[in-house]
Amino acid sequence: MEAFLAYKSIDSFTDRCCEKAFLFKTDADVKKFFAEDNPTFIELFTEEEDRRLTNFQIHYSEADRISQIEFDSPFAGKVRIVKMLVGYMIQESQ
Repeated sequence: MEAFLAYKSIDSFTDRCCEKAFLFKTDADVKKFFAEDNPTFIELFTEEEDRRLTNFQIHYSEADRISQIEFDSPFAGKVRIVKMLVGYMIQESQ
């Protein structure tokens, strides 16, 4: 089973149905995706009328790995994305 770098969003209203999970193969993929100007990332937390992320902050661990991302969005409110221990992609064949 292949292990992935895993991150999840924490909903500011503790609504687990609004949380998202992100799996990556490399730290370079993580840094590229969680860029403040990545339209694919921005689209997940904004509405078409307002694509702004404000108070954008990236926190790193000692190993230069992203440990947390924080920002505000008019659509999603205060967003926090945190590093998880590990993630697995399960694909069972039929």
